[in-house]
Amino acid sequence: MENNNMSNGMQQNGAAMNGPPIGYQAPPAPRTSTGKTILVIAAVIVIYFIMQIGASFITGAMKLEPTSYPAQLVNSLFSLAGHLIVLLAIMKKKGVLTSKGNGIVVGLVAGGYLIVAGAMNGVNALFMTTNKDGVPTYAMPKGLVFGSNQIWCILAVLVSAGICEELMFRGIILNALRDRFGRDTFKGTLLAIIISGVMFGCMHFVNLTAGVPFLSVLAQVVNVTGMGLFMGAVYCRCGNIKACMLLHFFLDICILLPNSMKSAGADLSSALTETISPAAFIGILVYGGITAFLLRKGVRHELFSYSLDENKAA
Repeated sequence: MENNNMSNGMQQNGAAMNGPPIGYQAPPAPRTSTGKTILVIAAVIVIYFIMQIGASFITGAMKLEPTSYPAQLVNSLFSLAGHLIVLLAIMKKKGVLTSKGNGIVVGLVAGGYLIVAGAMNGVNALFMTTNKDGVPTYAMPKGLVFGSNQIWCILAVLVSAGICEELMFRGIILNALRDRFGRDTFKGTLLAIIISGVMFGCMHFVNLTAGVPFLSVLAQVVNVTGMGLFMGAVYCRCGNIKACMLLHFFLDICILLPNSMKSAGADLSSALTETISPAAFIGILVYGGITAFLLRKGVRHELFSYSLDENKAA
């Protein structure tokens, strides 16, 4: 009898050592205070505009046109410096930059729609023309140029859209919101995705200052809000900010570079005016549907939920 009791005790202890007892539930992850969350979001927005004002003095001294790609690159470098200050000094989340998450491949697969959409936009921009009757036709492009302006375009899009926008809205704002609402809960993650996505879309109203017509900017804001929801879902699935940066850069360069190659003096204002159509309004429906698919119940366990504070797991 004694031996049996000892054996049962060893089994129970072994079960406890090998894993949590039956019925055990991990305590909820620590929540960041509302005040700190507001401080982080306000800081990244205020510092962004301060950096833009500083960049305008530099580009003015360099006699660069405000909407030119060289000016956009300078603005983006100032923005990047501001984002890094918030991320590393205020949030202390170095892990956002270094974390591999669930893998960059997971992110590229989850965001594969942007790869397809970018390639289709690039092909259409290069080969599709509209005849006098308004009928779209495909033909070999003529008079394409690739020089210094196109190189500036690539660099500006890489830093501004690819790095800065993803770092600001997914790396900083979305993570700050998940820390507040709960990165270990689906509800908290969903709230963070929605709020950061709407903020991402609304930030594009700034393109009004570049002389882009209001209707074009409004269509872009609505479309980009949907894209913000989608990119938030991709980031929460993979936890790898570099995957989001690559996807965002690829989509935007496929849209802007062909426009630049067709016109040697094309700048950001003309590119946005020519490439944004009223059809962009329905983009939010497409993005919304894909976002719902990425966050469906069967795969919610794959959402990246580790702490990114100083790159330590929760």
